[in-house]
Amino acid sequence: MSLPPAAPYNIQLVKTAQELLHCCSIIAKEPQIAIDTEFDRNRFKYGLNLCVAQIATPEVCYIIDPISICRTDAEFRTLLQPMWDIVNDPQVEKIIYDCTEDLKVFVKYGCKPTNIFDLKIAEKVLALQSTSFVSLIKNTIDVNIDKQLQVTNWHKRPLSEQMMEYLANDVVFLIEVKQMLAQQLQQTRRTPWFEEEMKQLIIKQAIEIDNGLPKFESNVRYKQLPDNQKLAAMELWLLRDRFAQKYNVPHHYVFSEDKLFHFAEHLQQYLTPTQWENEKGIHRRLKGQDLYKFINQLQHIAQKIAALPPALPPAPTKNYTPAPNPANDAVKIEREKFKEFMLPIQQHLEAKYDKKTQEIILSNRYVQDLFKYKRLDVIKKYAAQEVLLAAQELNINLADYLQI
Repeated sequence: MSLPPAAPYNIQLVKTAQELLHCCSIIAKEPQIAIDTEFDRNRFKYGLNLCVAQIATPEVCYIIDPISICRTDAEFRTLLQPMWDIVNDPQVEKIIYDCTEDLKVFVKYGCKPTNIFDLKIAEKVLALQSTSFVSLIKNTIDVNIDKQLQVTNWHKRPLSEQMMEYLANDVVFLIEVKQMLAQQLQQTRRTPWFEEEMKQLIIKQAIEIDNGLPKFESNVRYKQLPDNQKLAAMELWLLRDRFAQKYNVPHHYVFSEDKLFHFAEHLQQYLTPTQWENEKGIHRRLKGQDLYKFINQLQHIAQKIAALPPALPPAPTKNYTPAPNPANDAVKIEREKFKEFMLPIQQHLEAKYDKKTQEIILSNRYVQDLFKYKRLDVIKKYAAQEVLLAAQELNINLADYLQI
């Protein structure tokens, strides 16, 4: 389906497996394409779910509707395989803006993405003033992009004309912008910088998506719980995750995190059906058909907590001043000396390039990493080369502190 002629580009909606096979046979012949995805990550359904994929060639923008094509998660792998083959194809350059989350979508469905040109990485390496997709498009080709639909529920069907145009705008300008940024990378001799950044990004981001547990484990509120409540909270989190997956809803649709911590603290009050029947903010199925199954799981959690050894009484609080630690003081002094040692290199890089480029090469965080590990190879190769060159020009001997 194409939008009315008022649209400045040819937009085609792909809603069947046959249409997908046809359009991908055309796309696969292109040396470069622009690509983007719209997905839901625990906002409307459980987990990470692909809702729409947009692929633009210089002539056509294809809006691929996987929800219309696929009915099961397995079909997202099999029926969309022609599109995944393009994602995997090293002969087709995929141009995208900020691929970090898109890579996780690709990996979920079995892809091993190759030959990706991320405009956000190019934007960073070139130290451009733009800080978003909208500002990059405006600053490079003077086009204003409307992002009002950014938080739309992309599960909804049918896709409206406004949604289609929004989706197209995310990709139809990328090939032109890429050509301009690639030229700037060559002119500034930063193409190797970009290539190294891209390689590290793909290695870092292209991993299986987690279910949110690591984030919960790092929650300050969770860490501060006593051992019995910490065990209860973790077991409740895992139980909530299982029911969220069963109902295909986000975690907070089962019950909120505030509720989770409340239940962990007062678990004994929630071991009978009566209490749950009157509880608000709980998924209806937990108070209906799954109530007794849920209560049974809570009783198992209570048994695990009861098996814990008795908690030691809290130590009495005392007002005291910690004794001085000469070792810590020596480290602080040495760290400050190292920061002063590296400061002329940072200033040299800023004078040679600009402040943003200096931060890319040798930010204060990178200086801390160098001090911690005492090795130059903890920073990126291109950054290490720039630091070495700056040190040579300043007659600074990095070997005084670092393994080169």
